[in-house]
Amino acid sequence: MSRRILVLGGGPAGVAAARTAARMGAQAVLIDSGRLGGVSTNSGVLPARVLAHTARLKRESGQLGVYGLRATEAELDWPAALRRLFNVVEALHVRKEIAEEARKLGVDIHENVGETRFMSPTTIGFANGTTVEGDAAIVCVGGRSRSIPLPGAELAIFPNDIWRMKAMPRSIAIVGTGHTGCQIASILAHFGTEVHMIDLKARIMPQEDELLSVVMAKEFAARGIRIRSGIDSIDGLSTGMSGGTVLHYKEAGESRSIKTDAVLLCVGWIGNTDRIGLEELGVEIARSYIKVDKYLRTNVPKLYAAGDVTGQMMLVSGATHEGHVAAVNAVTNAETKKVAHTLVPTGSFTDPEYGAIGMRESQCCDAGIDYETSVIWCEDLTRAIIDDRTAGFCKMIADRRTHKFLGAHIVGERAVETVQLMATIMAGGLTVEQVADLELAFPTYSAIILMAARDLKYKLDPEYAALYQSGMAGSPANKALS
Repeated sequence: MSRRILVLGGGPAGVAAARTAARMGAQAVLIDSGRLGGVSTNSGVLPARVLAHTARLKRESGQLGVYGLRATEAELDWPAALRRLFNVVEALHVRKEIAEEARKLGVDIHENVGETRFMSPTTIGFANGTTVEGDAAIVCVGGRSRSIPLPGAELAIFPNDIWRMKAMPRSIAIVGTGHTGCQIASILAHFGTEVHMIDLKARIMPQEDELLSVVMAKEFAARGIRIRSGIDSIDGLSTGMSGGTVLHYKEAGESRSIKTDAVLLCVGWIGNTDRIGLEELGVEIARSYIKVDKYLRTNVPKLYAAGDVTGQMMLVSGATHEGHVAAVNAVTNAETKKVAHTLVPTGSFTDPEYGAIGMRESQCCDAGIDYETSVIWCEDLTRAIIDDRTAGFCKMIADRRTHKFLGAHIVGERAVETVQLMATIMAGGLTVEQVADLELAFPTYSAIILMAARDLKYKLDPEYAALYQSGMAGSPANKALS
């Protein structure tokens, strides 16, 4: 008799886990308190991407006159933009047929069941008293925006609240300058909102390579986004005398404040580990995330976890991978497959876009790796010049010993797409010389990969090294980041 696998949570991790289990011949049961699809489809990544496209279209309408087209710049119709957003989300549900495709594989689906709770490691109870039992269970309940304990914290809004606004705010203060904060800041700035960004960290996107952070901050400032990095503290929120929300903070030892229509918290993402019975089972949890081993097993036998709730790689691609791994191990009841987040491209649909993969230069230094870098600026890229989108760069890092790539960091038009090519290159173990000898279509944005690889090729060639050091080999000069 086949094993019965319970999967709690119908986001990318849960759907992947249920499908994998069913394909392996198990009786898969997929359970969700709401609608399948998770945050990414219903209220997170995909809605944000729709608005990012809206912002891109508005931005590009400003170029019409430059290219000889007689038209005025587009104006935002916020209610219409939201209708499009919700229509796209619905269309994706229909097109992806999440539930239907899973059912075709034999998955037993229970969605919109309300609150759920683990009664045992392999038993889940519904709010209506129904229970389902299995041989193993996988927790894929995802995560949510983190709040911070501040006076007046109830006055703040979170990223998901943006899609529920009836009118676009005239001004907004965004606390947090990571991926989510930067994407929303970029979108709202294009829509005409006065955007303030504030963070205790010394630079925006501190998890990225320093050059990427510096260039993105410069480009954001050029688009009117006001950034305050390295402040002392966030002290609280209050209601303004004439409406709006006041953000109180300290900077350089002085108390200061910003009054805006809204204050948006983008200060992290926590696992949905509360109120589902994990504590009673004795599941080990650290900082809201379920602790798992490399096979995605929890400390409780027969109970696995995957996706954002593990806190490992909180991306759709990572959640899907983890769901698959957890299902394989749950079905086989063995150490069959290890989780691997070795080469995962990241990035965001900001303006300009940015993408990254592999090691940052600071990590290479800390690891004592002998490496070489190449930086090619988009103002030297033919396609960028044609499209008048010359902001940004491509930075590559290669190992001097093996001539293989250690990392790539890209800012510019279509950067998120371009970094996918680097993911393939690095996964295939191609050397700098092999990439430099590729013949890619021209003129394209991805051609910047060739330019950087060819620059690295000569920097790594002993015959050219002395010429580079003397400045005679034609290496692209460093651009001032003033």
